[in-house]
Amino acid sequence: MRAHGLLLSSEGITIKAIAKIYHVDRDTVATWIKKWEKYGAKSLHDQPRSGRPTTLNATEKELAKQYIKEEPRSLKHVAERLAQKTAKRLSISSLKRLAKKARLRWKRVRKSLKSLRDPLDFAKCKRELEA
Repeated sequence: MRAHGLLLSSEGITIKAIAKIYHVDRDTVATWIKKWEKYGAKSLHDQPRSGRPTTLNATEKELAKQYIKEEPRSLKHVAERLAQKTAKRLSISSLKRLAKKARLRWKRVRKSLKSLRDPLDFAKCKRELEA
């Protein structure tokens, strides 16, 4: 997008028109052009951003996903197993975030006692309620 915007700019298209084409602010397009003039081809790529480095590497993330799939209802156990295996402590919220990125979902488990009820007593109570 940046490279094409610069090509359009070199062809004489205005900054305002380029901003409208790419649905960005005109200041963004002006920054693209200034960075191109200052840094050249390096300005076309995203620079590393600030932020905390990830706690787990790729293999440890896969291990965590496997543990989550094995015990989806108990993330505390997953965190403990992961801490024992990798010697790295991860919070429950970090595990949830990892699971969401892996497109894993939790759904409520319906508990039913239907299989345990006595059919005769149930029919009797049902008749009493209808009466």
